[in-house]
Amino acid sequence: MAPRALPPRRQFAVTRLVVVGLGLLAPAVCFGQALDGPRAWLPFEEGPNDVAGAYVHRFGDISPSGTLVKPGTSYETDLVVASYARSFPMSSLFFGLAGISAPVGITNATGTVFGEQQASKSSGLGDLELSFAAGMQPQRDLAAGPWSPAFTLLAQLAVTAPTGAYESDQLANLGDNRFGIRTSMPFTLSFGAVGKQTTFELVPAMTIFTDNNHPLEGETMSQSALGRLETHATQDVFDWLWIAADAVYLLGGETWIDGLGQGNQLNTFSLGGTVVLQPLRFLRFEGSYAHHFFHATDGGQGGALRLRATAEF
Repeated sequence: MAPRALPPRRQFAVTRLVVVGLGLLAPAVCFGQALDGPRAWLPFEEGPNDVAGAYVHRFGDISPSGTLVKPGTSYETDLVVASYARSFPMSSLFFGLAGISAPVGITNATGTVFGEQQASKSSGLGDLELSFAAGMQPQRDLAAGPWSPAFTLLAQLAVTAPTGAYESDQLANLGDNRFGIRTSMPFTLSFGAVGKQTTFELVPAMTIFTDNNHPLEGETMSQSALGRLETHATQDVFDWLWIAADAVYLLGGETWIDGLGQGNQLNTFSLGGTVVLQPLRFLRFEGSYAHHFFHATDGGQGGALRLRATAEF
């Protein structure tokens, strides 16, 4: 029998977007703007709108945006991130998803600048992120039973704008003073009905950056492309509770000051876990923690905690 499409209410329901300025864990499992988190790309039944609020605490030598590593610098960052996403039909088989996220918070940084120790603080708005994704609705052969596999494949484009607080004479900055453009292809393989669902997810991504023409050091700072491979394995425990194991590998992103490489390329592997409570079909609460367990270069150390609430309607 040919695969059957999901019921109409499921076909164009919102997916779970976490763009922390969201994005969960920035590129290196840091809960920054580049990580969407487990079950981020599964359709839902409760309507095309998704509104989320998150608290993120991040520490280590990676900037608040999660895209710049500065070995020898220590960041402590606290963010509150508001995000909104809406899904819409594109055809009988395809759907689209548009989202926006805005982080607000404070970061403290200590490190060496021009041979002297500096401690600084930045607060206010972070860099906004706009995203768009398009892909196929999951198809499943219902006659083969509830454990027949279904897959979802999407293509995503996200742009981070330089709206965040930025001062060129200090280490601590919530904003990066440049644009970031990320492409990704989220893939999800799922088994089972709600309450007994298992998923395996893979999200390869690449981010490129424009130049920062007012860096802390030099006249111009450019950055090499940053690659990321994100994966999750999730399992329902009860109808109202599911858990996930999360992993991210990050490679690239070396910065260049006036054409001189800084030797701070990331080569980092991070592990984390997520617990999700869903007392109502339209409401869920998530807690995640991740830590950098392996870094082949000097940079890419630290970890992050995220708490998030999401409503769908």
